[in-house]
Amino acid sequence: MTLTTPGCPMIESLAQGVQWALLGIAGGAAAAGELVWDPPSQPSMMTAIGRAAIGVR
Repeated sequence: MTLTTPGCPMIESLAQGVQWALLGIAGGAAAAGELVWDPPSQPSMMTAIGRAAIGVR
């Protein structure tokens, strides 16, 4: 998972949400997401629906 900025105030909340989602898919088995900074986040990585939701083309 790549966030928009290392100073994002939502890091903990997003990481926990990813963890819960992965655990749901894995059926309770051990699962973990990975936070990475390369490649850097950019609007082109978002779906068209995501870009439209925040007003980015």
